[in-house]
Amino acid sequence: MNKTNKATLNELWKAKQHKDNPSFPIKYLTDYKNTDNSTNGLTKCVVDFLNYSGHFAERINNTGRFIVGTRIDEGHAKFQTQGKWIKGTGVNGRADISAKIKLPQHQFAIPVEIEIKYAKDRMSDAQREYQSAMFDVGAVYIVVRDFDMFMEWYNDFTTHPQ
Repeated sequence: MNKTNKATLNELWKAKQHKDNPSFPIKYLTDYKNTDNSTNGLTKCVVDFLNYSGHFAERINNTGRFIVGTRIDEGHAKFQTQGKWIKGTGVNGRADISAKIKLPQHQFAIPVEIEIKYAKDRMSDAQREYQSAMFDVGAVYIVVRDFDMFMEWYNDFTTHPQ
């Protein structure tokens, strides 16, 4: 993350802290601690930046869930059957972040789907199909590999939207 983008995120973070705690002395506010050096860190940086900038963003989790096995009580012995994973309820291949970005020249916020791919991560077939479906309906869908790449896209998008 270059110094300018890191400083921008840090300023937004401090402004949010000050807004949430107006009586707290500004000189004691902490710096933004997240970095874009992992998939989770990059996702958090993008979501935080958008939310602190007056837009809306949320992380989408489509992972299934584990159902713990049933408990059987037979006298003095207690058993538990093996649990199992069940499928998530979301769409396979869904982007990691769903955002709504407000643009001054538009009356409504623009929906944007953001897929996070850190380092050597590659898109799955389901993700490519989802991306194609988004493009087919004219939606904005981007793949982000680092925070600097996201900020370059964001600055271009907010000044010259598609």
